[in-house]
Amino acid sequence: GKEMFSLEGHTARVQCCAMNANGTVGMSGSNDMTVKVWDLVGGKEMFSLEGHTARVQCCAMNANGTVGMSGSNDMTVKVWDLVGGKEMFSL
Repeated sequence: GKEMFSLEGHTARVQCCAMNANGTVGMSGSNDMTVKVWDLVGGKEMFSLEGHTARVQCCAMNANGTVGMSGSNDMTVKVWDLVGGKEMFSL
């Protein structure tokens, strides 16, 4: 395949990425302690989610791209509303 576009915005190494079932929404987690939500149709950042106090190591989202999870070296798992761009709760 060929590259569609490059998603830029993190200020440190990207550790994880995920996308919804139809490939329209993506998320990425980084050593910059943020999770970014991406519009994969237009190639634009939708949200930058902050709340972790250490590197984000893993991320996942549900099939329709409305809820995401991220795990961090701060020993928390955060659950995110990917439509509103807000933290729902922390585990």
